[in-house]
Amino acid sequence: MATIKMQGNSSGSGSVTLTAPNTNSDRTITLPDSDTVLIGGAPVVGTLNGTGTIALQNSKGVSSVSDYGVGKYGFNFSSNFSNATYYASGVVSHPTSAYWSYLANRYSGGNQDNARTTSQCKVGSYDGAYADAPSVGLMASE
Repeated sequence: MATIKMQGNSSGSGSVTLTAPNTNSDRTITLPDSDTVLIGGAPVVGTLNGTGTIALQNSKGVSSVSDYGVGKYGFNFSSNFSNATYYASGVVSHPTSAYWSYLANRYSGGNQDNARTTSQCKVGSYDGAYADAPSVGLMASE
């Protein structure tokens, strides 16, 4: 039988607490048989209402949002990433499925602004022209 070993970092002075979820079900976490970093960098998740005066609706790691004009938004991070090559993906939804769109590279053809910085990722809603969207989401992680 394999064992589980917790090993502290000799240069750290903080503590790590593992907390069980509030559940009445048994849960199993299966670890891969390899050296693996489970989470690399703080994950960022946010949604905003992009119509009228934009408003942050839900967030983890997002401090605020910016409005750069019709269909163009910026998610400002609570803590900077170590570099601007983090993974980012997002989606926008429109009131009817006839107008559902994906986000765009430089607002015209991919998943996110490829000029993103360590502190912000811009996203856009484009469907033949820039268009405000009632729900814009971003997920990013190193």
